[in-house]
Amino acid sequence: MSYPIQRRSGGTLGTRPSSTGDRYHALFSWCPGRPIATKDLTLQQAAQLGVALARIHVASDSFVTTDSRYVLDERLLLERSLQQMRPALDLASPEDVDFIENCATEVANRLHVFDAGPGGWGIIHADPQTMNCHFTPEGAVNFFDFDHCGYGWRVYDIAYSLRHTNAVSTGEQIRAAVIEGYESVRSMSQAEHEMLVTIGQAAWIREGTAAGHGLPPKKLIRLLQDPYGPWNSW
Repeated sequence: MSYPIQRRSGGTLGTRPSSTGDRYHALFSWCPGRPIATKDLTLQQAAQLGVALARIHVASDSFVTTDSRYVLDERLLLERSLQQMRPALDLASPEDVDFIENCATEVANRLHVFDAGPGGWGIIHADPQTMNCHFTPEGAVNFFDFDHCGYGWRVYDIAYSLRHTNAVSTGEQIRAAVIEGYESVRSMSQAEHEMLVTIGQAAWIREGTAAGHGLPPKKLIRLLQDPYGPWNSW
């Protein structure tokens, strides 16, 4: 595991001023293992990734805190993202803007009536890409960078981890291995399976505004049309 290192002045959290206000920072120990790019995942590693995500979800079911944390619902994922994306959309073609906004509306409507079932909503990592975890030779997957951790649909973590699997020829098998590994710990409801593409679209819309650099509208459109790659064999 990775843990915060105490500062000489005491405590583990420091601050420094910036143009947007105080920025907080902490120094952590090295997380055991090494990063593996999505395109280089083996089927075994993909399954281990799913197992690790499910264990986070199951463990967090019993976590109790009085601290507040944001909620990754349709308002944050879509409405806020579109607001942050507005400068880029103002420069895009009307056709591209219509596609993105219409897709966001359809995704919001589906999320609004989405019932994930027991255990389908709770604390999630919210940024479980492979650069935020290390794989050990013994088969463990250690996640870090919980900056975006909050309350949301558990299937969002799965969808987010699958985003770049369409870049490899084995993408379909990798996606299946992640979900098989996940369900070896926590079973997904039928509704969660059916919402994977929709949640994947929501993840890309949020990614389209990430850290202020975002995605060009045309690239975002391509990803909204095909968030992962072929799903026809499922």
